[in-house]
Amino acid sequence: MGRIMLYRLLSVLLVFLLFPEAYIIVSAGHEYYTYYGYVPSRIWYAKPKSGTHGIILKGIYNITYVQWNATLTIVGWHDDTEVEVLTLPDNCPVFSTTINGMEKVHVLLPNGTFFKLRASRPVFALLTAGRLNRTEPQWPPTIIGFIPSVDGAAVGKEFIFIAIQRLVETPYRFRALENSKVKILDSTGSVVRSFDLAANTFKDVGLKPNRVYRVVSTGNIEIQSFSVVRTRYIPSVTGSYIGTAFYSSSSMQWNPQVSHGFMLIALDEDARVEIYDVEYKRKIYETTVPAGKFVLAQPKTVRMNTPPLPEIFIRSDKPIMVCYIHHGTRPGATAFLGGGEYGTGVTYLTIKPNEPTMVYVPVNCTSKSFIFAYRDTNVILDGLQLRLEADHYLPLPQGLHEVSSDAELLVQITHWPSIPSFQGIYDFSSIIPSAQLAGIKKDVKISPPTGAGGPPYTLYGGVAIAALAVILAYLLRSRRGRT
Repeated sequence: MGRIMLYRLLSVLLVFLLFPEAYIIVSAGHEYYTYYGYVPSRIWYAKPKSGTHGIILKGIYNITYVQWNATLTIVGWHDDTEVEVLTLPDNCPVFSTTINGMEKVHVLLPNGTFFKLRASRPVFALLTAGRLNRTEPQWPPTIIGFIPSVDGAAVGKEFIFIAIQRLVETPYRFRALENSKVKILDSTGSVVRSFDLAANTFKDVGLKPNRVYRVVSTGNIEIQSFSVVRTRYIPSVTGSYIGTAFYSSSSMQWNPQVSHGFMLIALDEDARVEIYDVEYKRKIYETTVPAGKFVLAQPKTVRMNTPPLPEIFIRSDKPIMVCYIHHGTRPGATAFLGGGEYGTGVTYLTIKPNEPTMVYVPVNCTSKSFIFAYRDTNVILDGLQLRLEADHYLPLPQGLHEVSSDAELLVQITHWPSIPSFQGIYDFSSIIPSAQLAGIKKDVKISPPTGAGGPPYTLYGGVAIAALAVILAYLLRSRRGRT
């Protein structure tokens, strides 16, 4: 018996040495996928107080929309998925259950909590400020980010997720990378929407809040949920955060007094980057990004100030990273309820082993950002070698950093305005990826919208052509009459 056990042990060690990428987490004979997070300690909005005639009283604020917890929502992608939520660093269990596909559970976590979610199979994980059963008109906050497909990439043909949105919004952009027939099904299996999308087209859709949906498509698509003032990292068309081709919704207007826009980050080589208006297939921006640096772009699309949000395509000759950054309010701004110049963010990204990654934490604001490791990991942060133990976290300073490691890492970036000093983060609803799925990539064949073309004329051009047709018809009739 001892010899048999020895052979088994040697076999396991041999498999691990030959196929280290197959190792995830082994506990009591089971593999687990891990999701980490930090609930901000201050979830509120310090609203400038108004006096008579709506005049803002300088330095006087009301603390409103105070939340004492956040909701971790878990949606099953597969049947018989075991899930467990633990607080860190003590690994104290607070919740455990087994869920099936399209089944959801909510776990309430107090402000200031570090937590870990373990799942026997991949799941959809979402962290939302407050309780999801609130009924205020502005509630719930809209999901920010790209919905992951059921294999963990931000690109795919099947998605299962919970819709979090305000009733008046249509925030889910279904973007076709290939010609696709798309169906949206509810938890009963009934088709609630279906439509066809040609490559390089999109459809904005509103869904009922707090409902679980399944999306199936014949071609590869992305589902992006957005709010223009929230920080978010943009995945490439392969689903990885490093790439040479990216799609995203853009802004209808740019405020030159505020530091916001698309941050184009080069890695170890200078990168020539072009941005195209997808609808009109026109180049609208180009620049060269020096190696290890970034350029903040505010691309002006052909159709500005007219809903829906414009669509852009970013192309680079070298691998880059792209994120939308909004640093916060400009001095004297009085924005309310997350609109205007009130920039905040709770966003996540993953880092693959042995792949140096540039991570930007917004400056000129308050930030609480961390790197999480699911197993003992050697981390190199800006050239400094560190040892990060399993289930521990490393604070990430503000600014641009180069991070590399010998195992998958999960990064959470959280920021909000620093004026006033007691300001909090008003709301958030952010997708948490699994650290173990950082290496998932898709092979997608796209047809970049980079040629001349698009709509043949604008509204005014169409009116001019119609008028010209009327004049020609009149001249022809006059000519016939004279004949």
